[in-house]
Amino acid sequence: MNTIDLTKAGERVRAWRRFLSLSQETLAAAIGMHRETLSRKETGGAEFEAKELALVARVMNISDSDLLGLTPGEEAEAKRQAIKANRESA
Repeated sequence: MNTIDLTKAGERVRAWRRFLSLSQETLAAAIGMHRETLSRKETGGAEFEAKELALVARVMNISDSDLLGLTPGEEAEAKRQAIKANRESA
């Protein structure tokens, strides 16, 4: 089974943010996060939570799989992991 490497998610978020010409301030405000926290997550100092990544993708108007660079099978696995994580944290 493939797992999603959330440590690489920050790099993908930063790449998409720059591609879309969004500042950290703009993206952070749109997702309800402090700019410093977003910066830490983009540079690997902290990891994104699955629900944060889903929100980032929605704000950027891209799919979760585009954000994370997943194949369709990996996307399905990522969704299963997110559902499991949400159930465990509830």
